[in-house]
Amino acid sequence: MRVVVFDCDGTLLDMQKGGKPFHGIVELLQKLQEQDFRLCVWTARDRLSLERYLNREGLMRYFDDIRTVSEAPPKPNPEGLAQLLGALPADQAVMIGDSWTDMQGAKLHGCKALGAVWNNISEPEVLSEFGADEIVSHPLDCFELINQFLNQS
Repeated sequence: MRVVVFDCDGTLLDMQKGGKPFHGIVELLQKLQEQDFRLCVWTARDRLSLERYLNREGLMRYFDDIRTVSEAPPKPNPEGLAQLLGALPADQAVMIGDSWTDMQGAKLHGCKALGAVWNNISEPEVLSEFGADEIVSHPLDCFELINQFLNQS
């Protein structure tokens, strides 16, 4: 099983535009789902508001599981990520996020991490400093990298 874990605010959803998905997110989710990836969300947002946004935007159907600050300690503590992955080896998961806490949490658990900078707020240098394996400027650019990281083409 191969898993891709997304952060919410600043990665999936553009909170400066009312929580709309970033351009390219829906297409990325569709491509990953078609390739039988297990998709999850790990966020510092509470469960109620996360579900409200994902349902409103029609995104909830893409995700197999979610972990929020309602169920696990806040990032960078990797407990939420560990709960999502269970016994799955960390090398079969990729975290996509826009903050240093996303990168550090992924690294503390042993996962690959993609630093998302499509929100025009994230700082590539900071994401790299905290462990991003690659910096990505558009959601669709993640697809090939995910396949490379998880040894699938």
